[in-house]
Amino acid sequence: MAIVRRYSDFEELTPEILRAFADKIIIYEKQRVDGHIRHSIEIVYNFVEAIELPDFES
Repeated sequence: MAIVRRYSDFEELTPEILRAFADKIIIYEKQRVDGHIRHSIEIVYNFVEAIELPDFES
């Protein structure tokens, strides 16, 4: 909770803040979907592991 309190009010995502919350970021090989190039990204957070985010395009 100390880390969350420390970075609870920020205006810009800095490398320091990213390192405090993310254990690793996995960027998968690009794929062509419906004529568009897409990259899948997985963020593994410290303390909570990877989480599934909803499909924001639907």
